[in-house]
Amino acid sequence: MAFFLIKYAHIFPAKEKPQILGLLLLFPIIFSQIYELNFPLLIISIAFILLGFIDDLLKLRPLVKLIGEIFLTVLFAILFKFYLIIPLFLLLFVVNGYNLTDGINGLLSIFSFISFLGIFIIFHDLNIIFFLSTLLIIIYLNFPKGKYYMGDSGSLFLGFYTFYLISNNNSGTLPIVFYLIIFSYYPLIDTSYAFLRRMLKKKNPFKGDRDHIHHRLQRRFGNINTNLLIEAFLIANIVIFVTLFQKYNLTNLEISIIMIILEFLGLIYAGQNTRVQNNR
Repeated sequence: MAFFLIKYAHIFPAKEKPQILGLLLLFPIIFSQIYELNFPLLIISIAFILLGFIDDLLKLRPLVKLIGEIFLTVLFAILFKFYLIIPLFLLLFVVNGYNLTDGINGLLSIFSFISFLGIFIIFHDLNIIFFLSTLLIIIYLNFPKGKYYMGDSGSLFLGFYTFYLISNNNSGTLPIVFYLIIFSYYPLIDTSYAFLRRMLKKKNPFKGDRDHIHHRLQRRFGNINTNLLIEAFLIANIVIFVTLFQKYNLTNLEISIIMIILEFLGLIYAGQNTRVQNNR
């Protein structure tokens, strides 16, 4: 499928490079459901990929895309009988967060690979193996030069599926939001920061720009080093969880949360510091 998309990449309109790699994620989601036959998951997953693909082709207005995301979130609630308001809001927020994170080559694909690997280590969900192999192909084609982009078809789906993996495997020991902080820390903090920054400047919070934390870090440290920094924080989160939470039966929960908050503040400080130095 990867070779097919590359061969016919010229038919996809794009200003710079084809945004086609997200379509590769159709393979693991379909293949992983051959035996389980989880049709609601299959429907929602393909719908998120199609919504992103339509946005990549037609460049939908932010409000139109948001309405589409809200519709799919409501459909998810209906099909999975998942009627808790706060988690559904978190799903919508995570999907948007992953969409905004896909701003530099390799960031979201490498982040998702490490995140999925961590979820696999903790929850032992064998379906994740299909996604890990596909993400490796995407990373190869997208990083560091970026011959092809993942596009919204990939980012919207990865945000949804990360939320699904956590909510589906969570036994209730810890709230969903805590696992999201562990495995999706960067999309959550960057999106929160971006929305707050835009609203304070009286700008449309849903209109994209190139002033995200990763953009600021990239301008100072370059693409590869920015990826290394953000992924290092993710690995640290997973190591903290595995070593402290599981080994000491959650007795170090408060310490770990404090460390994660410090990581958030560290990223914001790095981004702000980069902006100050660039303006000198």
